[in-house]
Amino acid sequence: MEHKDILARAANVADSAEIYSTRSQSIRVGFENNFIKESSSSDLSATGVRVIKDGRIGFSSSSKPGDGSIADMAADLSQFGKPVKFAFPGPGTVQHLPPDSAGSPPSESDAVSTCEGAVDSLRSLGDGIMAFSGISSHEVTGKLLNTAGFEGEQSHSRISSYCGLVQNKEGNFLQLFESKVSRSFGGFGPMISKVSEDYRLCATNEKLKTRKYRVLFTPRGFSHLLGVFSAC
Repeated sequence: MEHKDILARAANVADSAEIYSTRSQSIRVGFENNFIKESSSSDLSATGVRVIKDGRIGFSSSSKPGDGSIADMAADLSQFGKPVKFAFPGPGTVQHLPPDSAGSPPSESDAVSTCEGAVDSLRSLGDGIMAFSGISSHEVTGKLLNTAGFEGEQSHSRISSYCGLVQNKEGNFLQLFESKVSRSFGGFGPMISKVSEDYRLCATNEKLKTRKYRVLFTPRGFSHLLGVFSAC
């Protein structure tokens, strides 16, 4: 049963009604120690109906697609609901987020191949490197319509990505990584370049004479230093 059909069914058993639905699509891909560790995806949806009948509110929801029974259930439960003195809003506009030039999140198969490419690039930097990478995306779409004439829809997405390497040698233990959280995914290119440059600077130990040296901390390094004091 379509959303408008469920709303019409609710309108037949109540004075007014609204229906709200969400769809959540997620993928999660991760590589660790040069090999794939996880690859999963989910596509979940839910629908809720809220009615006003005889001055009281009633609500019911379901995760079963096209479940029209929630309209009748909401109307039946309204006799136990709180009295209300509001009405559902009429026609209006929903402000949408501007479209993202980088497009939609990658598919699960694309994420696997992209992460594998990042691992191959990083492990080629030197002997004994164990590379890791990952992509996690979450996209949610919400729709709301009611018997007063309002109808709106809005979507938003969030993508987390990371890549890095571990190399353990006698006297030189390295762990380097970069990460990003945004509304789109433009590839691992900039992160791989940063990790590669960091590796070039850190791969070789330099012998230093015993003396006092001035030390310059990067913002990330300084935050780790402060963590010692905050833990105390």
